[in-house]
Amino acid sequence: MKKIIQTTIQEEGKSYQDTLRAIEDELLATYGCLLPSGEVTVTLVMPWTKEGVLGELKRQGKILAWKLDKAYEEGNNRRYLITLDADRI
Repeated sequence: MKKIIQTTIQEEGKSYQDTLRAIEDELLATYGCLLPSGEVTVTLVMPWTKEGVLGELKRQGKILAWKLDKAYEEGNNRRYLITLDADRI
């Protein structure tokens, strides 16, 4: 039982880091090195199973908000609009 819990925690940590890295990569791809001041929104396509990670990032203050784009659905993937504070990045 303990090994299963540790594996789950490790998987969640990897999912958290992968999601945060994907947001940062999309931010750089969209804005490059010249980030505007204030709130910025990036679009990210990822599996719906990572919605919990987006909630965790919001609770930790790493992102301001996220919203599901209901017009997009491709298999397991969904499109999310993620709002960040560029001044805090």
